[in-house]
Amino acid sequence: MSKKIILCAVFSMAVSLSAVRAAEPITLDLSQPVNPESFEFTNDVWTETYNATDYTYFEVQNFMFSHLPSAENYGETSWEGFTVARISSDTLNSFGCMAQGGFDGVGKPYLVGYYSEYYTWTNENGEPSSNMILFNDGNTYDAVGVYVCNNSNTYHSILNGDSYAKKFAQGDTLVLKIHALDEYYAIDDSKQNVVVYLADCRSSDASAWKINKGWEWIDLSALGNVSGLAFTMASSDVSYGYMNTPAYFCLDK
Repeated sequence: MSKKIILCAVFSMAVSLSAVRAAEPITLDLSQPVNPESFEFTNDVWTETYNATDYTYFEVQNFMFSHLPSAENYGETSWEGFTVARISSDTLNSFGCMAQGGFDGVGKPYLVGYYSEYYTWTNENGEPSSNMILFNDGNTYDAVGVYVCNNSNTYHSILNGDSYAKKFAQGDTLVLKIHALDEYYAIDDSKQNVVVYLADCRSSDASAWKINKGWEWIDLSALGNVSGLAFTMASSDVSYGYMNTPAYFCLDK
């Protein structure tokens, strides 16, 4: 993506964003895709999830979601970025959601994010994260907020451990960080990122530990006017500098 200065036209983001010229926020509605024109599903996961050729981004309304930005699917065994799913179960599944569907109910579509620590911060397009939301209308927007929920694979790994990751204990955390992007699509270091604890076991009192299990509204208004958002993750469970905890999360609205 070429770097360019985007002329400012303020809007608010739920994921929600709202234009100054509009009375209401523009709220993500996954029933209104632009590219592709419709979402087709296989086993309740977007059929093009591993398509590394046609969808570097997919578009819904004026939102652009990074999808396989590395263009490498490793023989359809891996992906990064965002995809769409509608799995109506909270059992262990890398595309699942602990709410068993989107914010509108069980089996409704939602976004699944897979954050890749291996996708470089200084790729040829200057993009800072595998998980980005940009806009296809040449405007910038005021961030409003987003609903966040734990992915079911991530949740069960935190709760029970798996072959790669440990069961969380006192002091462990899993954090989703939401960053503002500037006009060059770089993380705006002048703004504080929004920190979401998908798991927080810092307390010495185990009864106070919190692991997200449903849709939680996250206020993004502190990010102000943005050219987009970037999402990164951090876990206390690491080996050789990389997360062991599955790096999945879910978004809606």
